[in-house]
Amino acid sequence: MPPNQHGLEKKRDRSSENFKKRWRTFAKNGFRVHKFYHADVYILLRRKGQIYEFKSTERAWPLQPEDIVCFIGLCFKWLC
Repeated sequence: MPPNQHGLEKKRDRSSENFKKRWRTFAKNGFRVHKFYHADVYILLRRKGQIYEFKSTERAWPLQPEDIVCFIGLCFKWLC
């Protein structure tokens, strides 16, 4: 790679590799939560137009807004 203005080589962009590694960690942790606590887990990420989705069960996910129960009385405007 050509050197930058300080005479050092420019590092290559590793954001895609880092994102995929982080995504695998999310999915693995989601599976662990499902396995150990018998919780239904749904993780959805979108990056650069590509969708990454993890479902712990084959039920219809994501839930509809009316199916989501607010946690300890806290609601986000888009949920309620």
